Amino acid sequence: MTQADAAGNVSVSTGVTAPDITAPPAPVAMLDASGSVVMGTGEPGATLTVRDAFGTPLGTAIVTAQGDYSVTLATPQIEPQTLSVSQADAAGNPSPATTLTAPDLTAPAAPLATVAGDGRTLTGTGEAGATVTVRDPLGRVVGQAVVAGDGTYTVPLDPAQTNGEVLGVDQRDAAGNGSPIVTAIAPDLVADTTPDAPSAAVDPDGAAVAGAANASAAIIVYDAVGTIIGTGVAGPDGSYRVALVPGRIDGETVRVTQTDADGDVSPPATAVAPDLTAPAAPTAMLDLTGSVVTGTGEPGATITIRSADTTSLGTAIVGANGAYAVTLTPAQTDGQTLAATQADAAGNVSTPIVLVAPDYTAPPCPSSRSHRTAARRRGSASRVRP
Repeated sequence: MTQADAAGNVSVSTGVTAPDITAPPAPVAMLDASGSVVMGTGEPGATLTVRDAFGTPLGTAIVTAQGDYSVTLATPQIEPQTLSVSQADAAGNPSPATTLTAPDLTAPAAPLATVAGDGRTLTGTGEAGATVTVRDPLGRVVGQAVVAGDGTYTVPLDPAQTNGEVLGVDQRDAAGNGSPIVTAIAPDLVADTTPDAPSAAVDPDGAAVAGAANASAAIIVYDAVGTIIGTGVAGPDGSYRVALVPGRIDGETVRVTQTDADGDVSPPATAVAPDLTAPAAPTAMLDLTGSVVTGTGEPGATITIRSADTTSLGTAIVGANGAYAVTLTPAQTDGQTLAATQADAAGNVSTPIVLVAPDYTAPPCPSSRSHRTAARRRGSASRVRP
């Protein structure tokens, strides 16, 4: 801006900065599968804020010079909540909000369940729209039904359960989240002539199951869903050992029954195989800010991110849906090589998956000494005559 007097003399120019009253656009936003991290792109330098449906801030971040951001939420959002994400520039102009819906990772409560007096149906209450599943003592499905809008359900049982069986009942919502298992006792309408359940334990190497039963009883071993995986006969002293082919070494549940000479079958005994099997490597992705690693793994496993010198940069537990998010401390923005592993509850560790961090770190300035050395070399070369 300049001014000129009546004689036409013009002043020195003075700069003027216009006010910033233009709001930035709505940011691009995505919520990771664990419901823990919002990431995306925005206006460099803007402040990004994530709010719940009531407008309460859940987390903030500054958009990087590359236009990326990552916000770790104070409380993971796992019950299909509605979130809003907005950014405000340095002048305080707020953008329109981007709307996100959180994943449904919350399991329903255990259903209520009662077996009818004739053993043909099981009734109770649960979460509307959930699927109720009933399993017999060997883990075989004997009935399913969908919970009605009023929260009630009726499951026909096939075959009817009339011998005092202990049934397992659970419900799974539309998102696939499973409730705890409750038990329901079937009526006992059959004369009690069955033998007791045998004892059972899987060998430490998972190669066989052994225990005690009635002398000469027929032994049948089942897997968790009721498939026969081994048979044998108890000795005169009642002891038995049944080989498992292949061996069970991944924490599997096995069930064992005994059958007497009259064909009466006992309730099953339950045994758990050793867990000697490492989980597969997790999937892993480092976000563009170098702050958060997200991916999938074995539910309940512990994810660890390590630097090249094996220093731990962060850990997280894989959720029931197989997703996780690890916030790194410090952020990795210099092209570092990272390794992600998962360890199951038994301590078995997977092979690592390698990640490479983004490189946003400028190299150091060259020293003046280096400039002088280079100049002397050029000067010496120019004085050399052919």
